[in-house]
Amino acid sequence: MKTILQAIAPVTIGALLGAGCLGTTYTPREARRIHFLMNYKGDDVLEKDGQKYPLEGPSQDLLATFRGNPAAEEHARGYIHHQRNAKILAIVTGVTLAVDIFCLALLATPPDRPVDSDYQTFRLGLGITTGAMTIGWVAALFGAGREVERGKAHLYDAVNVYNDSEATRPAP
Repeated sequence: MKTILQAIAPVTIGALLGAGCLGTTYTPREARRIHFLMNYKGDDVLEKDGQKYPLEGPSQDLLATFRGNPAAEEHARGYIHHQRNAKILAIVTGVTLAVDIFCLALLATPPDRPVDSDYQTFRLGLGITTGAMTIGWVAALFGAGREVERGKAHLYDAVNVYNDSEATRPAP
């Protein structure tokens, strides 16, 4: 039994490695078309005619990718708009979460003097504030995610509209 496993293991590993290597092929990118790539840092970029256009950065760089196709430019503007909204909502999420953590720390702190009705009212208000802040940062977080996804849809539409236009089709 042991000799069978010793014989099967190298064959199995070799087959798996060979299958992975055989599956990769090089296909040259078509001219005048936009392609998604990943740069050496792991960031997504768009490539057109050998020029790389980062998705993060100045919006003029991204709009230059789609220049000449008004419909694709409009989708690119939608992508930029939704990405900006997502960044704003991410900032709101962070600030609201920080305030929420501060309020929770205040709630967890025991009183340093005898408790009276004013202190009880303060704790009730602090509890309500903490709950509202929690709802606020969770809603902002989900809103940011939704904006990112909407932006991606616009980016994919921009690339598809540009690549499907007459300008990118090869001459017969």
